[in-house]
Amino acid sequence: AVVSTQSTGELHRDITIRKSSAGASKTPELTKSCELLLSSITAETTELKQLQPLLETSWKETLNSVVKQQERYKDRMSVVEKMRAETQYLITLVKQLTPFIHNYKAVSAKIHPNLGGSSGSLNSQSRNGQSVDNMSQIIQT
Repeated sequence: AVVSTQSTGELHRDITIRKSSAGASKTPELTKSCELLLSSITAETTELKQLQPLLETSWKETLNSVVKQQERYKDRMSVVEKMRAETQYLITLVKQLTPFIHNYKAVSAKIHPNLGGSSGSLNSQSRNGQSVDNMSQIIQT
């Protein structure tokens, strides 16, 4: 069964006509669906445009809040870092002063044995006849 070119062409035209006639009956329905969709999209667009100023205000407030939080964080971090550095400095000072304090207590105990090693004032040192020169001599020994 050989199919001729002419019968193939007629068959092709017949199928095209049937499909287009079936599609033609659905076009008004399809057009109405597209128009409804377009109407829905237009309504959504209008609603979004109305919300835009409110959303922008909210976004600006949120951004301002974030900026303020960042500033507070940076300020607090700066204070904490400064306190850390000052505390480290104080630790260094205490470590450096500790030998001096021990030596001072030892010298004071030699100068004022009746005070039990506690430091006395300059007035009590001069009353006991001790001078700065004597203290220097004691420290050197």
